[in-house]
Amino acid sequence: MPQMRNLRLASRIVVLATLCLIFVLLAGGHGRSLFAQSANPIQIENANRGTTNWLITNTANNHEIEGYASLTSVNAGSNISFFVNTIDPQYTLTIYRLGYYGGLGGRRMTQPVTLTGMSTTGEFAETNTCGASLAAHATCSIRITFKPVAAGNGTGTIVLTGNASNCPELVELAGKGTKR
Repeated sequence: MPQMRNLRLASRIVVLATLCLIFVLLAGGHGRSLFAQSANPIQIENANRGTTNWLITNTANNHEIEGYASLTSVNAGSNISFFVNTIDPQYTLTIYRLGYYGGLGGRRMTQPVTLTGMSTTGEFAETNTCGASLAAHATCSIRITFKPVAAGNGTGTIVLTGNASNCPELVELAGKGTKR
């Protein structure tokens, strides 16, 4: 009887080993289960519909617009700042996330937003602490620098744009360059 018991046990082990082998072969030989694995967050994100609209096709070869972001990447819900320099009083900002997206390389994350700024003309340069927007009754500083290229009088304007009823607002600028 002990031999019979050993034979049955050996048969069960062979059957179990055969089932395990079939399981591994059906799972692709990688030890994965037959049930679909849960995709990780990156796989889920990259499965979204993509676009090639993030590609820059109209380059600003003469510095008509240039800018940078305060961070190279940002976690969901965190803040990021954009710094833009442009000759136009308004510009459009659209944010894209770069990834696979079916080989298209990016996905639009925001609707396009038109932002306003300020610009100077003539031999004047401007720096400010105003940011991309200014709340009602808030203040900011604008510094105008006269940079003459020759001796004599220079004129220009600064254009302040926004959504107030008196915008755009033009301020006349004047300076006098002297010889050094």
